[in-house]
Amino acid sequence: MIKTRQHLYLTTVLWTAFCVALSYIICFPIAGVPQEPKLLITALLCPAVLAPTGAWVFGTLMLRLHHITEELRQASQRDHLTGIYNRQFLVGQLGSIGRTQPAVMLMVDIDHFKRINDTYGHFAGDQVITYVANCLAENCRDGDVVSRFGGEEFAVVMIGASQEHGLNAAERMRQAVAQANLVFDGRHVPITISIGVAARHGSQDANDVLQAADIALYEAKGNGRDRVELAA
Repeated sequence: MIKTRQHLYLTTVLWTAFCVALSYIICFPIAGVPQEPKLLITALLCPAVLAPTGAWVFGTLMLRLHHITEELRQASQRDHLTGIYNRQFLVGQLGSIGRTQPAVMLMVDIDHFKRINDTYGHFAGDQVITYVANCLAENCRDGDVVSRFGGEEFAVVMIGASQEHGLNAAERMRQAVAQANLVFDGRHVPITISIGVAARHGSQDANDVLQAADIALYEAKGNGRDRVELAA
């Protein structure tokens, strides 16, 4: 599979060399040297001219096919509104976590989201969801997985992180959202989030860790919202 321009150039060169060598091997016993040098030269020049063109056209099509395939793969993993990962991708990531790998998981919910929709409209609600998604992503490490879990809920998976790191990241997220200056249709839209944090213990199943974070999230909402709660 041709995946880059470098692969395309290399394929063109190798295919040309192969065609020229093959033509020489086939034609040399027939043309001979020096009996029919013109015939042999012609037999070498033809593939040297035609092979690069054919290889370049075919390789360009293969490169385009790879790009389209990659775009479709990315689209299947991303939430259409926010651009972060979707729930389907998250489920796959949970299954790939090793049994002994430390991990911290966060469940995040936008507080009073229905009230935001009712007060400012659904287009404002979409902007709020996108803004929160960006805040979560900006306050994570590069390798952390931030996904839209559904509606106004998000999940964050931090493989290799400690409980302390997870709590610190969650608090940064909460503060970043609370300090938001989001204006829609000339009106300031106040936003807060509640976060549940759960750290993996031993070889605990990853889905159980996420469920523990979800329970902690409901505790955070029950304790007044706009706060971070650690799972018991």
